[in-house]
Amino acid sequence: MDNIMKKDMHYYCIFSLARAAGIDPIRSKTIAYSSQYVDDSIFKDIKTHKDGGKLVSEATAHHFYNISNMNKNDQREIWVPFHFLPGAEGISLSEKLICKKNSKLASAVLKKGITTALSNVPYGLHAFGISLHTFADTFAHYGFSGVSSRRNRVKGSSIKILSKNSSELNLIKNKTNKFFKKYGEQGGKVENFRSKKSYKNKYLKAPLKKIYNIIANEGAELASGALGHGAVSTHPDLPFLKWSYEYEYKSLMQNGVILRNNFDDYLEACEHIFNSLVQYSKLHNIDNKSIPEFYDIKTSIKNILSIVGKKIDRINGWKKSYNNGEFTGIIGEEIPNYDRSIWQSQKDNFGKLYSSNLISSSNIYNFYTAASFHKQYVIKSLLPKYGIIIY
Repeated sequence: MDNIMKKDMHYYCIFSLARAAGIDPIRSKTIAYSSQYVDDSIFKDIKTHKDGGKLVSEATAHHFYNISNMNKNDQREIWVPFHFLPGAEGISLSEKLICKKNSKLASAVLKKGITTALSNVPYGLHAFGISLHTFADTFAHYGFSGVSSRRNRVKGSSIKILSKNSSELNLIKNKTNKFFKKYGEQGGKVENFRSKKSYKNKYLKAPLKKIYNIIANEGAELASGALGHGAVSTHPDLPFLKWSYEYEYKSLMQNGVILRNNFDDYLEACEHIFNSLVQYSKLHNIDNKSIPEFYDIKTSIKNILSIVGKKIDRINGWKKSYNNGEFTGIIGEEIPNYDRSIWQSQKDNFGKLYSSNLISSSNIYNFYTAASFHKQYVIKSLLPKYGIIIY
């Protein structure tokens, strides 16, 4: 389970929208590759060159089968800043960590990406792509947080697919059954992000009755939580899906049934992303006389998002529409296929370079640099402004 919006959106959609915004194919490819590679950079290791130089990778994702997902620090360093950007609403830290779509923080991240791209630093476009990924994820992951929390837990029996399409129902049923068979209820119960030790010390001298109440009301939250949107399987990652659910956590139950229309959410995300790409295009003094308005490409996007099927079906939808000139007016132009091994090979071949400093001009080095700055900006600068200290 990837707990992430898929490649059809993070790469093929971003490339199409970047080209529609008047950005040239090379820049568009760099932005789109960086957006998708956030989901593919899953290892944090060090490569050493014979001249003593070192290449330190930056992990920006963890897949559920990787046990390090259960590490609280990894949740705070990876899931929170890159995939479940906090909405900073509420009083408690666990409330503030819940992701909100198109929040003030999401807009700040996107603005930071644009200004970095315009600054002409070598990693500028990579930073823009990473910010687009983080921003887009808020439209899929809202309502859940990037840490193991009881606030992510959902009543299993409450999850409903609001469709009468038999093929859609069968597709979701099969995906859901496979998911929970592999990962279990709630997508895997893991220790809550709050520290048991600090919690225990805080109430060490509390009256016995108060301690009993703590154990009864909040003990389960400390014992186990759901990570990300694991409790609802991959439902948030399917652009065509309409569905509903109810939370387990008592303070969230008052909201009743939560209705989700992924199609509307994804379409809204596409409009914001396109506008940000147009903003970059204009500020970069790219000729924008032929840049369309969003409504000019909206029908094509809606047709793609509504495709009921697997990820490859929507990827083919983006490729076909793009090839037909629906985003650029250029018939016959193709979207370059995404291949994560291209950037991975730059990392693997680091030791074969004549000099270690030659890696500085590579996409993989600039991606790692951009990812490092993005993480530090979110964790050390942006979140503290809203009273969120996590690392």
